[in-house]
Amino acid sequence: MRYLLVSALLLLSCSCTMLRARAYGGLSVTELSGDAALNSSAGNLNLGANRVDVERELGQDDREVSPYLRAELGIPIGAVTLSGFGYSQTGRGALDGDSQFGDLVGGTQVTSHLAFTNIKAAAHFDLFNFGILRLSPGVGVDFIDLDVEVGQVGTGSFERINNEVFVPMLFAQAEADLGVVAATVDFGYMQASLEDARGRYMDLEALLRINPLPMLEIFAGYRWIDVAAKGNADERRYEADLVLRGWMLGGGVTF
Repeated sequence: MRYLLVSALLLLSCSCTMLRARAYGGLSVTELSGDAALNSSAGNLNLGANRVDVERELGQDDREVSPYLRAELGIPIGAVTLSGFGYSQTGRGALDGDSQFGDLVGGTQVTSHLAFTNIKAAAHFDLFNFGILRLSPGVGVDFIDLDVEVGQVGTGSFERINNEVFVPMLFAQAEADLGVVAATVDFGYMQASLEDARGRYMDLEALLRINPLPMLEIFAGYRWIDVAAKGNADERRYEADLVLRGWMLGGGVTF
């Protein structure tokens, strides 16, 4: 029994020494494109023919700077990854003459506020690990909070899509590590029918890391999220086909 206890402690000690952790912080510069549609209060709109362009009609055409956070805890057989960022912008535009958003008809001068929050968590396990090259499939979940508010200029009338959804995803991470320089790519995908939304979700995150000092890293990266969803918001049907993409830059510690 004593030998088993000593062996277990030795194994635990070795595992602990092989743990690795990274914590990053920085800024993301993102832009949004795509379209969205919301049914009228009468419920008689053809959503496919009444999509509004978020850049051209809602004025969401500027890049947004926001915080970016990422953490990773690695063990000998894989890792757990967590990252998140947000997008929030106010714009001004006009609906096309042949389009309608909720009860706001074509030609209406509008102000818009669009907020998009994403938190991604994934657990992945090393299928191939050759030191320099590694491939780790696994599972993940994306939390997406989408809030689109469109109001008529000069009045109190407004329409809103507000939906929060947890999306389980198939996940894979690939990494090439040359020591001082390393590149990591995360990819998640799911086509699902959920309680409040159904559709296709894709999430790509790529990082180039430079390790100038033993416990210090700087990184540059790219994030691309594609959401094509249909669902209900406050008992009214909506559709959204949005792409959020942009660059990240920052630094962190590794130990």
